Amino acid sequence: GETQRTEWRRAHRIAHIDFLELYLDRVAPTGLAAFRAAEIAFTHLTDAAALDTYLRSLDPSTLEDTIMGIADYEPAFVEEMVVPTSV
Repeated sequence: GETQRTEWRRAHRIAHIDFLELYLDRVAPTGLAAFRAAEIAFTHLTDAAALDTYLRSLDPSTLEDTIMGIADYEPAFVEEMVVPTSV
């Protein structure tokens, strides 16, 4: 189901359609680019300033998909991420 697909995506498994398309087409689909941006944003979730700087560096047209992509990491959220991400 959906949970398995998000786990595959986080693990960069070829079984996820975004990675399969990248492999076959040699071009990252839009969804994968947004996921990669979300993956990087996740590394900044304990530092509000770094998160703000990173999100502001993105193309505004990809921002919503990037922020939505952070939800794929929900199982890895820790309490220290609450305040920096809420700001």
